[in-house]
Amino acid sequence: AYLFLSSRSKKEKNISTGLLIINAVSLLYCFSLGSLIALFFAMIGLIVFAGKEERFRVIYIVLTTVLASFLSVFAGFFGMGKSGAVGLLPLLSLIIFGFALAFLLRYIDSFTARLNALGRKRILIFSLLALVILGALGGAAFTLSDPYTFDASSGTLKRAVTLAPGEYQLEVASPSDNSGIDLVIESQSYDQASTHTSSTLYSGKLSSAPIPFTVPIESRICFINITAPDGTVIETVSVLDSEKHLVKSINPDYLLLPTFIANRLQGLFVNENAAQRFVFFHDGMKIAAMSPIIGHGPGAFESNILSVQDYYYETSGAHNHYIQTLDETGIIGLIAFLSIFACCLIALIRKIRTAENRALYSSLFAMLILLIIHTALELTFCLAIYNLAAFLIFALISTNYGQKEALAMNKKKGVTPVPKVAVNVTLCLGIAVLIIYLGQFIAFQSVTKAGAAGDTVKFLDTLSFAAKLDFTNDMSHKASYLAAYSANLPETYYEKAQKYAAELEQHNSFGTLSVLVNYYAVTGQNEKAYQALNNRLTLMRYDATAWNATFDFYRQNLENAINSNSSESSINLIKKYASAAYEQLKAYLETSPLDIQLSEENQAFMETLDK
Repeated sequence: AYLFLSSRSKKEKNISTGLLIINAVSLLYCFSLGSLIALFFAMIGLIVFAGKEERFRVIYIVLTTVLASFLSVFAGFFGMGKSGAVGLLPLLSLIIFGFALAFLLRYIDSFTARLNALGRKRILIFSLLALVILGALGGAAFTLSDPYTFDASSGTLKRAVTLAPGEYQLEVASPSDNSGIDLVIESQSYDQASTHTSSTLYSGKLSSAPIPFTVPIESRICFINITAPDGTVIETVSVLDSEKHLVKSINPDYLLLPTFIANRLQGLFVNENAAQRFVFFHDGMKIAAMSPIIGHGPGAFESNILSVQDYYYETSGAHNHYIQTLDETGIIGLIAFLSIFACCLIALIRKIRTAENRALYSSLFAMLILLIIHTALELTFCLAIYNLAAFLIFALISTNYGQKEALAMNKKKGVTPVPKVAVNVTLCLGIAVLIIYLGQFIAFQSVTKAGAAGDTVKFLDTLSFAAKLDFTNDMSHKASYLAAYSANLPETYYEKAQKYAAELEQHNSFGTLSVLVNYYAVTGQNEKAYQALNNRLTLMRYDATAWNATFDFYRQNLENAINSNSSESSINLIKKYASAAYEQLKAYLETSPLDIQLSEENQAFMETLDK
């Protein structure tokens, strides 16, 4: 948009128009809801900060680009994934509507002149009318139905519908043979959406009679899944009440809306991806709370997520770069990161009335808005190409709308030197960071060398030294100390091992608790081993394998204790902590969206303990 507004020749306008339509169509084909939300607010900013002289031109560019790009995607989508001549539709539609956009943009000056002649009241009326028309078109896109025909690329037809709890019937009208049509009706609560699970209300073949199903109380959305052979036509899908009155009519297909966009918008307020993102955000804040000032270092989210998540999922990041920065660098790093946005925002706000080149000003403001919002929805700054674009925008803002007047005045008066205190503080910080990194390097090299030598005593001494030298990773060295400890060592090593064990208990991480269980078992501290094992379950509460492994441990230990005629106190101790672990499981299942199943042996074991 900026390139078009600043173009001085016909060639420049054509190039900028081509880039405009390519970017807009590409974004729609990718259809990231977070990106579109950020883009919407960015376009509002582009219009608001364009200034009186450029505002109508910007509005015209935005409206015509939106129209051309949506029409291009609508026409081109029918060729997506197809071979032959039909597969050229996306490219052809892009070219055709690119020329259409170029043609429409030729009238930008006459459009602007007419709007300026109308006056504010008439412009407001026309704007409201345009919003009504757009609303009507949007409503028509979501309501005008079309029969759905299965082909080789169709897969499963999935439609969402919001229903109140109760009894319903589903009626599907199809002129095709119903014997080849499979139907699955699912219900999903918000908790299930965050865990990507659902409850099956019906599963089987489609029949000519309406199919009854019951929507549970906790349901927030229902999904109708239809699978059929190629050529099968679904004409209507209707939800009826128990007396066969129409409750809701579901569109098999959309006449004006591309199917992939309709599918992404289904269940918008109970969306699996959105629900999962909020779980990521929540767990990311839990990780941040564990080290709020300086963070945990690179990879903090991925390495700590097991210790805070309420159910198992895999992800490398929080999908929010603010939270990711907080996890990795703490409040100090987050403030530094936010200061980049803050300084750019302040620079632009200060020029809000006096900025020259309003096209560039509004474009940079819109870009900054997009960066700020999109950073809250994705790990944007982890991508090198994104960093290049983002920092180029920061540089353009600083260069064009920074404090150039103040700098010019300082040049005339003589540049004020940097305060000596600031220089000394910066130097001390740099030295401190260097010492920390040097300690990490020496500790790593020493431990590696001692471990390769095979001398246990020397290895333990080196680990103890490394824990002091590399204090940022001291828990790792102390855990390694306990893992390498053996009972035949001198008393001083046992005392140090006990000290480290107490510190690891306070650390309370999945890895350290696993080490503690083994250490306490080796040193005969059975009760502490059982305590560490049950504490470990609180961190692995979502993992059925961890629960079963724990009860396997207790069951086998109890069998061994009984067979070896151990004391009654030892047997009762095993029963006590096995029962406590089972109570943990029952308490977790009362609030968990997951269903943890014990093996038959462990279930029978727990039943014998209850008796």
